[in-house]
Amino acid sequence: MLGIALISMVSAISIMFLSSRVAARLGKTLRDKVFKKVLGFSRRRI
Repeated sequence: MLGIALISMVSAISIMFLSSRVAARLGKTLRDKVFKKVLGFSRRRI
């Protein structure tokens, strides 16, 4: 029973670690795309 609890705890920690890395990478990608889009705007006034 204690072994199953330990395995469950290790699994939960590793899943949280991996999901935080994926979220950080997604945020970086989105910020990069928004930045490049803004740089592409025209300087001409409407």
